[in-house]
Amino acid sequence: MLPAEDVAGIIRGIEDRGVLGDCDAVLSGYLGDASLGEVVVGAAGRVKGLNGEAVYCCDPVMGDKRTARDPRTYCNRTATGSVRAGTQ
Repeated sequence: MLPAEDVAGIIRGIEDRGVLGDCDAVLSGYLGDASLGEVVVGAAGRVKGLNGEAVYCCDPVMGDKRTARDPRTYCNRTATGSVRAGTQ
């Protein structure tokens, strides 16, 4: 998992080049903690603000269900809350 600061730096680089609004979508996958979720959801909001047609697609990869009574979550549960709160 990349640290949130590194991901924020990559997004800043895209923004500094003036092309963030050229993005049609933001796609994220595994978000292992709340700080990374906040960075990604924040970036999706900025993209949407610059390009109203842009979409945010999250392939959450946050867990699975081995059985109905035995669910597993791979990431810190604060990550699920940050994505849920930031996208509603």
